[in-house]
Amino acid sequence: MTLYEQGLDIARELDDVEGESVVLANLGNIYSDMHRLSEALDAYSKSLDLARSLQNYAREAVLLTNLGNCYA
Repeated sequence: MTLYEQGLDIARELDDVEGESVVLANLGNIYSDMHRLSEALDAYSKSLDLARSLQNYAREAVLLTNLGNCYA
């Protein structure tokens, strides 16, 4: 996860909202696979907020599905 966390820092430094959303979604996937669901939910929620701010409806749909899977 360290590389993803570094990627997140870089995206934030560059004010790359799209990149930040992608990295957070990927971190959410990793946390979910590791059964660290509270961390997955947090990452997905942050990514969802960014996707909504960008009006990226495709990513929003995927993230809502991922959030639903965590709650299931």
